[in-house]
Amino acid sequence: MVADGTFGRDNLTANEKLIRKVAAEQERIRDRLKKLGGPLKPQRNGATKSLIFEQLSRLGTPVELKVAPTTHADWAARGVARALESCGFKTKTYKDTDSSWEGIHVESRSDEAAAALVIQGAFRLAGLGAGLTIHDRAAANRVVVHVGPQGLS
Repeated sequence: MVADGTFGRDNLTANEKLIRKVAAEQERIRDRLKKLGGPLKPQRNGATKSLIFEQLSRLGTPVELKVAPTTHADWAARGVARALESCGFKTKTYKDTDSSWEGIHVESRSDEAAAALVIQGAFRLAGLGAGLTIHDRAAANRVVVHVGPQGLS
């Protein structure tokens, strides 16, 4: 015969012990979150940007991609545009029928020289030879990246 009533606290099953342990841990974490300032927020996907790219993205230096009218140049320009946009630069792409540059060339005025140097340095770090020209005849308030007919080669 089975007696009516509930079991005492000292006679808990393994599942009940685990449930109480998890509940205690959740309560401890909630208390810690209250002290830190609220619930955790989900983080955005993707890697964090370096400090250089964050500072430049706040400045908002636009980048113009002038692309030669070939399929190699178009393919390269799409990749360059995605890479620059992921670093915080605003990009616009234009066709350049009079492209006289071979490969990649970065051009800017002295006001945007820091951004141009960062972009050219990124190409160099990636193992791509990229020229750099800084002069006062360049387009104002932007950095121009020329993509030659052979693309990145």
